[in-house]
Amino acid sequence: MSGTSSQGAVRRVVRDLRGAAPIVVYYLATPLFALADAVGWGPLRAAGITDPSVRWIYYGVLFALGWLVRRYPRGAGPVALVEGTANLVLLFLSVLGPVWGLLDDVDGSAMAGVDLPSRVLNLVVVGGMTIYALKRTIGTLERDAGRRRR
Repeated sequence: MSGTSSQGAVRRVVRDLRGAAPIVVYYLATPLFALADAVGWGPLRAAGITDPSVRWIYYGVLFALGWLVRRYPRGAGPVALVEGTANLVLLFLSVLGPVWGLLDDVDGSAMAGVDLPSRVLNLVVVGGMTIYALKRTIGTLERDAGRRRR
């Protein structure tokens, strides 16, 4: 009897880790995004954060989150969902801020397109992972709710 319950627990852990693997890799790959930023390719992972020192702190937090979701794969979806949403809000504000400022400062219009390629890549990378995390979190909640009904 105990063998069956331990096998079920192992299956749940493997399923949770397998579904969380893209998120874990995404966060543990943060040093590669930081390296791309350091060599001048742009802040592909944190384009909404303009201050370089704050961005480096953010990279450290993201890498720490990678170890956290590796240790607790069931929490990977919600962690990525919250962090991705916050990152996207910062990105949108960094893009819309200069655009909104054009109404007040017509001479500053050249600054509206600065770092546009890295911002677009940031949107693709972070947005894609946030959508994946949302789908994973919803799936987990539906699975858990289905188990409770039985």
